[in-house]
Amino acid sequence: MRTKARVLVPRSIALAAALPGLAVAQTSELTFSLDFQGPSMGVQTIGGPRITDADLLISTGSPFAPGAPEIAVPGSFLQAYNLCQGHLPGIACGLELNALSFGRDTRIRPDATYEFRVYLSVDEFATGVAPPAGTRFPTVFTEAQEQEAAADVFLTRFVGAGPYLPIQGNSVATADGDGGGATPGLDLVHGLGLPEPIPPTPDVPDFGDNLDALNVGRPFDPATDRIYFSLQGGFPICGESNAPTFDAAGVQPVLGSPTNASSADVLVFRPGVGVGAYASAQELGLDTFGPGTDDIDGLAVVDDGDGFYFPPATFYDWADTSPTDLILFSLRCGSAALGQVDPITGLVLTEGDILVTLAGSSVPTVFVPAESLGLNTVSRGGIVDDELDGFSLDGGEGPWDDCNGNGVEDTMDILLGDKIDDDGNGIPDICEKPGGSFCDCGSVSNAPCGNTGSTDSGCGNATGVGAKMAGVGTSSLAGDSLTLQLTDLPPLAFGLVFMSDSTTDTALGNGRRCVGGATGLFRLPIFQADIGGAHSEGPGLVATSSTLIPAPTVTVGSTFGFQAWYRDSLPSMVGGPCGTGSNLTNGWLVTFTP
Repeated sequence: MRTKARVLVPRSIALAAALPGLAVAQTSELTFSLDFQGPSMGVQTIGGPRITDADLLISTGSPFAPGAPEIAVPGSFLQAYNLCQGHLPGIACGLELNALSFGRDTRIRPDATYEFRVYLSVDEFATGVAPPAGTRFPTVFTEAQEQEAAADVFLTRFVGAGPYLPIQGNSVATADGDGGGATPGLDLVHGLGLPEPIPPTPDVPDFGDNLDALNVGRPFDPATDRIYFSLQGGFPICGESNAPTFDAAGVQPVLGSPTNASSADVLVFRPGVGVGAYASAQELGLDTFGPGTDDIDGLAVVDDGDGFYFPPATFYDWADTSPTDLILFSLRCGSAALGQVDPITGLVLTEGDILVTLAGSSVPTVFVPAESLGLNTVSRGGIVDDELDGFSLDGGEGPWDDCNGNGVEDTMDILLGDKIDDDGNGIPDICEKPGGSFCDCGSVSNAPCGNTGSTDSGCGNATGVGAKMAGVGTSSLAGDSLTLQLTDLPPLAFGLVFMSDSTTDTALGNGRRCVGGATGLFRLPIFQADIGGAHSEGPGLVATSSTLIPAPTVTVGSTFGFQAWYRDSLPSMVGGPCGTGSNLTNGWLVTFTP
């Protein structure tokens, strides 16, 4: 086993070096909850509580080597939280938060050129519709074939005004449960650290996680933000005859109300105040068959800032100069409202539809049909009814996955052909600057004999300047296109490039060695610079390193430092400025992507 002299920078910082666009542009995040049946229930978070089905989670680690999710907002605002803390998978304890919005979803406009994007999740029984030929990313259909759709987040876009027609559309993955990619040959997407697969069975607990509610936008700010949500009702879970049920809404008190919540109510948590009512089931045209007969499953809210719900009288009242509030929602399988005919569109309501209710209406309207999301509906010719488990509308706060900062999800950039992704790793190639320089000799304190170099170079050599190393190509492990370009070496100098997953800081020859501990160093074959003092190492560095004995373990998400040692001598300066006859370049740090 190799020992490390000093570990490299944390993964998040290393990723910023490898993908600087991602670090700069990433102002939004994906927040999500999990169904109570999955294996992440009861898991101890680092330095925090155990995960429950009411906690709002975010992903951790490298996008393509994710760690277990962490709790961004604990569900401690719910009545049953303390009682249910640490409950095991498959235990229905009264915490199932299955609809979520921070109230900042997009205020959809009726403009013909207006575009917005829907992020969505499905349950383990969803099958999806086969995507068009040539679709580069996984879809609900392809992931369902591998029993991995339930832990993923999918993305589709809409242009123009709704309500939209039930014309078959498609949703492509923008987040994958475990980040491994279930379907060979398709582009990868960022992982969330969730166990997969999740076989669709009636039994509990589940083998994999089911991502339930979700929100995309800037991180939650407890000083200013609210959480709009709905809790699961107590009627049976479709397809899961052996799953326990619990009316989570029915045990939740509501401020200012003599009764507890209904699973068809939209509730609001105001930090420092508590849980109150926002929109009642009746205002949304729900529970017309009796209290608790409907269950909101997905939710998008745009509030005008006063915290009180005023429903729209007509479509796009929410986009006027004096706008009303907007609530879009979906319904869980088993809701009594499903199967009714929408009097405006003439469509039968299904659990895959995104609905909106106009003031005074007793039946919601199908605003975004399930088909346009790539989902199945039996009433409209499909083979099953796919359930829309959760959704969020891009609210103009920036996509959660936008490495080049152009306001468009990377997945959509690639899908539309606006950005190239030749290596198929889900990252636009323009973002894959392969690493960054570290450990230069720009300070005299780093120079062994006062032979200072410059920023991003090694210490001064016999030519009077410091030799430089810089990476070109991409950080893709599969593409293996990383090339290290060396310049300002002494003419025809012999040298070698070495790599390590650890760092050190020690004088060596006329320079400083910054890569590798005593036993964690891997040396590539000897090279000779050209007459101009230049040399290129790569592409194929990963393949070359795999032939070394021993060979370094280079994997997706691993970070390696590279540096070059070389002979430092000229007839005019034998042995170089410090007289030792050897020197080193600056270091180059790379986090490898798929």
